[in-house]
Amino acid sequence: MVQRPELVFFGDSLTEAWRGTDHCRPCNTTYRTGCTRLPALFASLYGRYHAAALGIAGDQAANLIWRLQHGQLPERHQPKVAVLLIGINDLGAAAADKGGQAAAWALAAAVHGVADRVWQAVRVLRHGMPAAHVVVLGLLPRGTGSGDVSLPVEQADHRWPSEYTEALSGVNRRLRKLTSRDSSGRVHFLDCSQRFLATINKRRSIDPALMPDALHPSAEGYQQLARCLKPLLAKLL
Repeated sequence: MVQRPELVFFGDSLTEAWRGTDHCRPCNTTYRTGCTRLPALFASLYGRYHAAALGIAGDQAANLIWRLQHGQLPERHQPKVAVLLIGINDLGAAAADKGGQAAAWALAAAVHGVADRVWQAVRVLRHGMPAAHVVVLGLLPRGTGSGDVSLPVEQADHRWPSEYTEALSGVNRRLRKLTSRDSSGRVHFLDCSQRFLATINKRRSIDPALMPDALHPSAEGYQQLARCLKPLLAKLL
């Protein structure tokens, strides 16, 4: 008998990678060869909950909302907990083809819209799964220039702050505030971003061991994310 999932992850490539795929293709056929280890890790961490990872690489919050409104919400067997991580591609789109001050202005202008679209996804989840808890994950660090898959990973810019730092912090602050105003007791904000930062040679940076391309976590990075999630999931599940 197929067991209903008690835990479902929704998001973009950071969620899809749990399945060992990138843009719905096996990781070993794309530039993201590092995520081939993740299905086994996902099963060891969350198999007891019959968990599912419903992410599509490249998705922005609006894409996820569309998916939720067009069949991806569980109807008959609803999970106990939904974990949401979305929005980093919204910021990437805002800064696309820009640099320097133009990128900074575009990112600053995008903060409220990105956070509000993520919150709209939360509202869709809550409406479709009223008994479930929703864990809203804060956006993880992203390096300047990250997302260019044509560059070797060793050329990724891990410096922190990056051009995304202020916008990421702004989105996370707004999501925390929106969550604090929710009266249902079933929406929870969790910021795991600091776990992906390190001090290397006396300089703050995105930890290359946890986020080799300064955007996508390694298997070790996903283990850090799981450690951050563990106390809250244990409580909710």
